[in-house]
Amino acid sequence: YIVIKITEGAQYRFSGFSLSGHLIVPKQKLRSLVPIKTGAIFSRKSIVSAEKGIGYALGDKGYAKAKIRAKTTTNEKRHTVFIHFMVTPGRRVYVRYITFSGNSHTDDNAFRRVLTQMEGGIISTRHLANSKQRLMQQAYVQHVDETTTPVPGKSNEEDINYKVATYPAGEVRMGVGYGDVD
Repeated sequence: YIVIKITEGAQYRFSGFSLSGHLIVPKQKLRSLVPIKTGAIFSRKSIVSAEKGIGYALGDKGYAKAKIRAKTTTNEKRHTVFIHFMVTPGRRVYVRYITFSGNSHTDDNAFRRVLTQMEGGIISTRHLANSKQRLMQQAYVQHVDETTTPVPGKSNEEDINYKVATYPAGEVRMGVGYGDVD
């Protein structure tokens, strides 16, 4: 027999949060993206969700390489945790090329006309997600994988590749025969 004893310890609650750094997006909007409420039970999931939300908002403005770090300050007597989010947006990122791979039957123009993210423009997390969704909505598209690759020698440019899998094209086969016996 193996006996394992687990002791959880005291339950901690959020005492609040703050934002600092170079905030590109208005502070009020960023605050609305943080799901942390004062007095709520501490949850690492809430912190990760806040980091993703802030990163998505900055990525929508072209700051795809933004760094959001959460620093915790713990009050052992009151069993509370205060979260301080440090935001570093980095440089704006632009799209150099958009390419398609994995498909030899459909012309790239058929895919390009549904994209909302454009070449030469600022990269946007919203436009990338919207473009992928619109590609998936095409009747002949089975699956789409999106990858972004930094351009060698350029710190603010990326190439986007969509690997598109399409359904097999329909086939029609006919056969005709002639015989003088029957």
